[in-house]
Amino acid sequence: MFALQVDDLRQMMYKSGGIGLAAPQCGLFKRFTVLNIGDNVERPVENHVFVNPVIEDSIGLAKQGMEGCLSLPGVKVPVKRQQHITVSWQDVNGDSHRDEFHGMDAVVIQHEVDHLDGIYCIDRVSRLVREIAMGKFMKEKRHLVPAK
Repeated sequence: MFALQVDDLRQMMYKSGGIGLAAPQCGLFKRFTVLNIGDNVERPVENHVFVNPVIEDSIGLAKQGMEGCLSLPGVKVPVKRQQHITVSWQDVNGDSHRDEFHGMDAVVIQHEVDHLDGIYCIDRVSRLVREIAMGKFMKEKRHLVPAK
């Protein structure tokens, strides 16, 4: 059953053009996420499943970057994220792992762990930025909904 849910999540992520997707975003109330991580230099880009991920440590200053989310198509907001993190998690077999991640991989992992904690990227910005972003989202959404 769990493998089927992982495969479904992977398919949704690829179909949507994402690089990460958390189970709660798809109505699965479990603590796992699928991610495409790797930089093609030190690590090849691979699909990973993180079950019960925990960000244990971060090094250095946070850096601001624009983030989008499959749950809010078209919305991009400036979010500060740590650029170097240490994460522990289990794989689908229950084996434990711990590793360091940097740059975009660190950002993607933090974004998906936020989803597991019920936090969206728009929750990490000021009220004004959130209202502007959601206003644009609702305006775009109206254009996508067919008229009755």
